[in-house]
Amino acid sequence: MTRRFITFGIITTALVAFGAAFGIHAFSDTLLQTTSGNSKTLTIAPEGDTDVDVDIDGFANWALLDRSSGDIEGANLKETSTPQSMIKPWLVADYLRQAESDAPPLLDSASAAIRISDDEAAQTIYEELGEDASIERLISTCALTDTTVFPGRWSKTEMSVRDAARMGECVADGRAAGPWTKWLLNEMRHVRGSTADEDQHATSGGGRWGIIDGLPASLRDEVAIKNGWTRMADGDWDLNCLAIHDDWVLAIMMGYSGDRSLDYGADRCRAITEQLFGSGA
Repeated sequence: MTRRFITFGIITTALVAFGAAFGIHAFSDTLLQTTSGNSKTLTIAPEGDTDVDVDIDGFANWALLDRSSGDIEGANLKETSTPQSMIKPWLVADYLRQAESDAPPLLDSASAAIRISDDEAAQTIYEELGEDASIERLISTCALTDTTVFPGRWSKTEMSVRDAARMGECVADGRAAGPWTKWLLNEMRHVRGSTADEDQHATSGGGRWGIIDGLPASLRDEVAIKNGWTRMADGDWDLNCLAIHDDWVLAIMMGYSGDRSLDYGADRCRAITEQLFGSGA
């Protein structure tokens, strides 16, 4: 099945009409100011300029959250799929927020879960947190509305893309990790490894790709990211991309044919980002 995204222009038109009626400014008109040395400004692609229009052999959902207002725009915002390793920042945050010392015993595992997407490290933390109890805390702490627990499996939590963006905001604003927020965001800025076979392993893998490749090079070191990807039991991919900037959070969740590659999904995360921000490498 090939599915095409709802275009951004259509969403923008609807929001502009809504805003005109109720005195609300459309999120698409918001300037996203960076803090890079050159003080660049990113603008979400305006109506009639760039549409988000990407073919995919499956489904795709995206959500862009404005951190100043909390407004969320996107496509298929309420549809759910599995976050896979994209949920690891929450597991790490939940562990560190409850830490009773400045040197928690699982700190190395927390770093590995983020930087190299180590599944065994994440599982150790998940078990330490009481498994399902941690996902319940995710739902309540981050005010998620579409997320449900899958008993005993963090990777198979059911989550909507708007909840994924809310989770990213929860990490960014300190609710998730508390005093460890800066540490966690720094780890997410140092995710490493590519989609290449030599960087992909049975229980860990390179995750520096996707949204970050669709942003200007000057921004890439500033953005905190965490991707999640796996071939499901039916052979098809669930692949997700999350990025946190000082001004916005972008989440993308997709599923596509197992006949396609990891690069196929990574490239669509890149393409969506380029179209939303009218930018690229």
